[in-house]
Amino acid sequence: MTDRPDTRREDVTRRRALGLTAGAVAAGAAMACAPARAATPIGTASEFAGKVMLITGATSGIGRGAAERFAGYGARVFFCGRRRELGREVQDAIRADGGDATYMFADVRDEQSVKAFVDDCVQRHGRIDIALNNAGINGELTARIATDTLANWDDIMNTNARGVWLAMKYEIPVMQAQGAGRIINIASLLGMRSIPFIPAYIASKHAVIGISQAAAAQHGADGIRINVIAPGPADTAMLEKIHRGDPERLAAFRRGIPVGELATAQDIAGGVEMLASQAGAYLHGAVINIDGGKSYREYNGH
Repeated sequence: MTDRPDTRREDVTRRRALGLTAGAVAAGAAMACAPARAATPIGTASEFAGKVMLITGATSGIGRGAAERFAGYGARVFFCGRRRELGREVQDAIRADGGDATYMFADVRDEQSVKAFVDDCVQRHGRIDIALNNAGINGELTARIATDTLANWDDIMNTNARGVWLAMKYEIPVMQAQGAGRIINIASLLGMRSIPFIPAYIASKHAVIGISQAAAAQHGADGIRINVIAPGPADTAMLEKIHRGDPERLAAFRRGIPVGELATAQDIAGGVEMLASQAGAYLHGAVINIDGGKSYREYNGH
């Protein structure tokens, strides 16, 4: 009788060596036969038509850029700011271009003001699909820890950190009732590192990231997606306050950015669009740097 190798035993041994049990092999075969899960469709501008977008701090800069962009896509934009004249100017400009925008005065440092802002948006539009919490200030630029004033510290922290917390406090219940919603909070690259000045601003932007990720941990199962954008230097009034029109200072900012240019408000608004779209449906608790490579250069010492 000729000896024949026990191929069945060899196959079992081989499977064990690979860490495969009979159940795993069967499951793998079933997965191979099962239809693939449908991919999340990539968002397009048309998906924002009719959506309700709430924005804090949209009288200029990044907030205004986002308001104009989403209104251009057919979203119904409801925004606030403390500068009434500029707020009406933004509202009128968007409406003149055929967009739907409503300005309301609100101070994000004040709880009742924020609550009224969110309540009025829901009363007018019935829901909030996208919330962009953008209101922020950089305060006294020469501040140092030992010489900063309590008034400067409180104003920055109450606007930048407390303002984001208050906005989410009233936005989240609306989105929970809907079963869906997107919240995008604006922080800064300085929310992840530091420089030797503007300590209150740096602390406030670290806080924005922390409270955003805490909220994300609490509300992912509610169908709400909460993410953060951390812009690098952007060509806005806040940066102008720092370089004060000095071409050398402005050139120094540009030299620190690998792409060689400051971000525009629309560059940041493009990130907001991605996070608000179907393309960003699985992003949650993320911090997205929009900085032209500045953070990469800093991390790698270039």
